[in-house]
Amino acid sequence: MMRFILLILPFMLLLSCKSGKEITNNVIESPINIIIPEKISFNEILNVEIQNTTNDTLILINPVIKTIEKMIDGNWVLQKIRYCPCGADCQQAIPRMELFNTKNFSIEWNLKESWCVKNENGILEKKISKVTPGIYRVVIKYEKEKYQTQIIYKEFEITD
Repeated sequence: MMRFILLILPFMLLLSCKSGKEITNNVIESPINIIIPEKISFNEILNVEIQNTTNDTLILINPVIKTIEKMIDGNWVLQKIRYCPCGADCQQAIPRMELFNTKNFSIEWNLKESWCVKNENGILEKKISKVTPGIYRVVIKYEKEKYQTQIIYKEFEITD
């Protein structure tokens, strides 16, 4: 029995080392780096910097539309951030933008939600509200290969 164990032991060690290398080699690095502070006061402005970490050109999907979500009761909830004024014909946002390997792209968020409601005269008015403290995340959509959209998230905390 002891001989059997001594014969099998080297093979088991060899297999365990090999599988560890495969796992290490399969780590996928993100082609996008999102730079934001880990914590920010709700009185500040959030600056989101998006960096292309590859040697290739990436395509950002709807880069000027701010997609921010808040963790509420274990679920990510999209924050209301208006791109256009209420009731106005608005120029369409840039649907796709090239992000070259030597360039960064930045957007700002004033940490306010905004939405449209009809007043007593039936006219749309913009309502604005400061966000509340909590855990949030930025959502960035991009393509490394045409029509293969990827999504990357970066969390941050808004404090008092």
